[in-house]
Amino acid sequence: MKTLFKTYILLLCISMSTFACNGQSMVTDYTPSLELSNKLDGYINKVIKELNIKFGMGISVVNNNQMVFEGYYGYANYEKQLPVTAETNFYIASSTKSFTALAMLQLEEQGILDLDRSIASYFPEANFKPELNADKVNLRDLLYHTSGLENNNITFKTAYSGEYTYESLTKNFIDYTRVDPRSGYGTFKYSNLGYNIIELILERELGKSWKTVVKEQVLDPLGMNNTSANMSDVDKYKWKDAQPYDVINAEGDLSALELKKQDRIMHAAGGLISTPRDMSKFLLAQLNDGKLNRKQVFPKDVIEFSQQPHAKQDRTFFGLKRYAYGYGWNIAKTPHGDTLIHHYGGFPGTHAKVSFMPEHHVGLSIFANSGNIGLIATGLIEGYIYDYYAGRKDLEEYYDTKLQEYKNRIVKGTEKNVLDKEKRAKRAWNLDLPLKEYAGTYHSNSLGTFKLTIKNGKPVASMGILESPPAEPFTEKNSFRFELIPGSGMAAVFKTENGKVVSLNMAGLTFKRQAP
Repeated sequence: MKTLFKTYILLLCISMSTFACNGQSMVTDYTPSLELSNKLDGYINKVIKELNIKFGMGISVVNNNQMVFEGYYGYANYEKQLPVTAETNFYIASSTKSFTALAMLQLEEQGILDLDRSIASYFPEANFKPELNADKVNLRDLLYHTSGLENNNITFKTAYSGEYTYESLTKNFIDYTRVDPRSGYGTFKYSNLGYNIIELILERELGKSWKTVVKEQVLDPLGMNNTSANMSDVDKYKWKDAQPYDVINAEGDLSALELKKQDRIMHAAGGLISTPRDMSKFLLAQLNDGKLNRKQVFPKDVIEFSQQPHAKQDRTFFGLKRYAYGYGWNIAKTPHGDTLIHHYGGFPGTHAKVSFMPEHHVGLSIFANSGNIGLIATGLIEGYIYDYYAGRKDLEEYYDTKLQEYKNRIVKGTEKNVLDKEKRAKRAWNLDLPLKEYAGTYHSNSLGTFKLTIKNGKPVASMGILESPPAEPFTEKNSFRFELIPGSGMAAVFKTENGKVVSLNMAGLTFKRQAP
C-alpha cells in the first residue's frame, strides 16, 4: 500500500518555529531524519503489504528535543476511501492513564490533593468491610494498581455500557467492591478500577470531572489542542476521526464496528482521542524533564518521579519484560536490555502505543484503527524503530523474519476464527419456550439493565449504549450467546418457571425479569 503522507514532503515547514500543516498545530524544531524516514517508510510499507493491511495507521517519532519522523498510512474510513492524515484523531484507550496520573501528580505538587490519603477518608459515609483495607489503600495505590480491589461492574459501565451516574457509581463502589481474588493489597494487578475511583474522588473533592482536570493540568499547558476527552469534539471542531475496524480474514478484509466511543464511555482509565503530532508534545516533555520547546511546562521532579518504578510486576508482552509500573507507565526491558517506558491501549477496532526509551532519548506514538492486527503491526514497527536507534546490526533481516512469523500466526488465527464460527453456526436452539417469550427487560442491581428484543425474527441484546448482533445458540439449555462487546462472546442462561422466563444468569450475576 502506498504511503499517503511522508515526512519529507514537510521540509518547507522546517524553518518555522511554530507552524501549522494540514490545519494542525505542530511541535517546534521539526527536523526530519531522512535516513530514518527512508528506512522506516520502507519497512512500514513492507508490513502493510505482507499483512494485507487495509486499515489506517499514524505514527510520529521524537528524538532529543524534536520530532524526526511522522507518517500516515491507509484509511481512516475504508468504505469512503478517506486516508489517514496528520489531522486524523485516534482513540488511544489505556494510554490515557499516563495523562490522568500526571494530572494527579500536578494536583499534589500544587497542594490541591493529598495522594497519601486513604480512600476511606474520601468516602466517610461508607462502611467498608475490613478485608478491603480501605483505611490503608490510598490514591497512589489506585494510580499504580496495588489497591487489591475489584469491581467489574464499574469498569464495565464506564468503558462500555455507559449506564451510570456518578451517584450510582459511588453507591456501586461502596456496595459491591471486593478483594481481588488474584491479588491483595500492595500487590500489582492491572485494572481500570483505580482510575475510575479517581474520577469519583475528583468529582467529590474538586467538583470537576477528570476530563476538566486532565485538560487543565496536562493538555492545555502542552498546547495539545487536537487531543480531547470528548468524542463530541470531533463534530464540534470538524475534526477527522478513524472508523474502528475488525480484520476478518488473512486477506485483510475489514468489518466496520458499530461500537464507537461516546462521551459517556470516555473515562479516566481510557478516554482520550489524539493525533501522533499532538502526542509528540507529550513525549518530548517526558524526554526533556518536563520541557517543551525549551520551556518548563511541568516540574522536573514531577516528571522524574512519574517515570520511576513504584510497583513491582512480572509480565511479558510482545517480547517486553515488564518489571515495574510508575504513574501511568509500564516499565520494561527490551530483548536488548534497554529500558522502555510505555503505555499501550486497546479497544475493539483500535490500538495505540505511546512509549519512549530514555537511554537513546527517543520516543514514539503509533495508532491504528484495528485492534487485532493493529496490535501486531504497531508492535513490529515500534520494535524496528527502537532497535534502529539501539544500533541493531541485523535490523532488516531480524524484522523480516519477525514479520513472516507474525504473518503465519495471523493466517492460523484467522483460520481458527473461521472454524469456530462455522462450529457455532451448527448449533441448534435448545429452548423450553418460543423465542419471543425470552424477550423482555432484566435487571441486576450491580451491573444494570439487560434488554432482549426480537428484530427480524432474531434475538438482539442491549445494555446501555451496547447492542449485539443477532444472538446465537449456546451449549446449555435455554442459553444464548451474545457479543455485546465485539469479538467477546458472552453467554446468558435463562431460567423458566411455570412456562415463563423469570431471570437470566450472565457473568455470574442474576438478572431478574422486570414486569412488562
